[in-house]
Amino acid sequence: MPSRPFVTATQHELPFSQLSWEQFERLCFRLLQIRGYSRIEHLGGSGNEKGRDIVAFDGNTKVAAQCKRVGTFSAADGQREVEKVLALAPTERPDRLLFIVTCNISSTARNNIRRSWGGNLANCEFLALTELDAEVRANGSILQEFFQLPEYSAPPKERSDSDQERGSQGAVSRAEIKNRDWIVATRSIPFQRLLQAIEEVEQPAGRLEANRAFLEAVRSAGAVSRVNERNALKICEVLETNNLFQVNWKLRRMLARVIGDIVGLHLSDQQKRLVGAFCEPRLGSSDGNLLLAEAACEHTAAASAIGTDILRGLILSKQPQVSWQLLRRWPVIAPVLSDALTLEDAVEVRDAGNRRMLLITRLQAVRRSGKVLKRFLDGMASTSGEKPADLHLHTAMLAWAALNTTIDLRRKTSWPGPLNRIHDLIRVANWTPKRSIETIELIALALELDSIELDLLNADGAYQPHPNERYSEGRYGHTRHYVRLALRAAPSEHVALLLSSLIDCADEGIRWAVATELLSWWRLLDNQAAAVGILRRLVSDQHPWVVREALQQLATDPLLCQSIPLGGLVQLAGKSKDSAQTEGWPTYELTTAIQRVATFASISED
Repeated sequence: MPSRPFVTATQHELPFSQLSWEQFERLCFRLLQIRGYSRIEHLGGSGNEKGRDIVAFDGNTKVAAQCKRVGTFSAADGQREVEKVLALAPTERPDRLLFIVTCNISSTARNNIRRSWGGNLANCEFLALTELDAEVRANGSILQEFFQLPEYSAPPKERSDSDQERGSQGAVSRAEIKNRDWIVATRSIPFQRLLQAIEEVEQPAGRLEANRAFLEAVRSAGAVSRVNERNALKICEVLETNNLFQVNWKLRRMLARVIGDIVGLHLSDQQKRLVGAFCEPRLGSSDGNLLLAEAACEHTAAASAIGTDILRGLILSKQPQVSWQLLRRWPVIAPVLSDALTLEDAVEVRDAGNRRMLLITRLQAVRRSGKVLKRFLDGMASTSGEKPADLHLHTAMLAWAALNTTIDLRRKTSWPGPLNRIHDLIRVANWTPKRSIETIELIALALELDSIELDLLNADGAYQPHPNERYSEGRYGHTRHYVRLALRAAPSEHVALLLSSLIDCADEGIRWAVATELLSWWRLLDNQAAAVGILRRLVSDQHPWVVREALQQLATDPLLCQSIPLGGLVQLAGKSKDSAQTEGWPTYELTTAIQRVATFASISED
């Protein structure tokens, strides 16, 4: 084994490349030990690590570290390692990835690798050359063990900054200890998750301010020594108005869950009045509506405490995001709202995605009675508009009834050809000139039908990801799997028509899947004008997630951005963002995606 490299100066990066690969993996192992990880296992020497040189636990979080002693590390290199990990059985798959690499990694490569993993800053971390060098230098024992170098002595100014940082860390620790001690002393268990969310704030200064805000809220509510229902809700009221809890959506969402825990414990008439007094002032604002919706989704007890009348108003709200939160957690809400919504309520909802979900909840309620189901489908036929999405949904509902019930339907022939489920249809698809259009219509119908069945399973609380699903997008990932297969199966001359038909679908998950596959289908289209036309439809979509995904995919390919006219696309996306913002959707990620594409647009003009 080569000897340790001898370093005589500290004004350059450490010579990691002079370590053997065995030494480098041992160095990474030591770093994880010093970080405080537990149950650390070194798999790298076994030859069958499957993308995991080291496996460890950070608390209850399983972390897989990939150690790369290389001169370059591209997005493709990282994506290959991600694919190895995604191929593991679910029980072996880690919650977080850590890449420890001896070279610099560009921000574009990092973003692409994170996208492949389906993660973010929290669950896909990089220790590239600069970060690795800083972390190793901070540990004198590693410097001595691997580089024969004593602990680094920083210049006075850097030492002052380091002292200041340590002081900040100490203040954070003291505040966290005070808050944890308060929870133990007052037995305020619902707030424990909120403190955990505060501890996960990345920057020490932000974490300190969040802890201080919590301490101040406890004092303002008069809950320093004793907590009851009234002052527990008062703590939440004070935190709700805090700027940090308004800006950081993770903290605000956890606050909503804590509110759900608190109100879910209120069963007496007096306590119900207390919950009503808390809810009523929030019904007039968009932020208040969303907070109550997320609180109700915590568990059925919280939904019951908030009450049928308030929930019915929230689910029929003009804010799509509010309705979406409740519909996404329908198994929790259904015991309180199952009989409170009618077909007339659903068809009056303006947002197409929420209208579809409400109709599926009605299908779930009436599907066990042939007579009631037939009346529901006939009523839906008389109220459906002429929009392609509504027609698609009604046809898919009829197809579902034809496949799953024995009721007599007058419009059984409203679809072309024989009915097949999507996994069978793609396998036997007929792409001959005479049957290609019919095949495309059937694929769109089968995808709609598949989405209805998945949402019905979700409404029953029984949805499980498809065995072939290797994505982290839940039901959307399932739909993406079949959209990808359909695009691969279609001859190139029919791809544009297939994409157009998929964009007409009622399920926004299908349209989102088309957006995620943008770079794949772009290569399949011969006509750039047709590709740009499909892209324009995606960035004009009513659902902001579809618009955001299309722009994010586009921004990952700078050369593509420079080859197409982006000015008009940016304007369309801006209109979509304004519309989504008016309707109450959070648009931070969409705004960021627009800004990235707009940057390429300005470069192209220059």
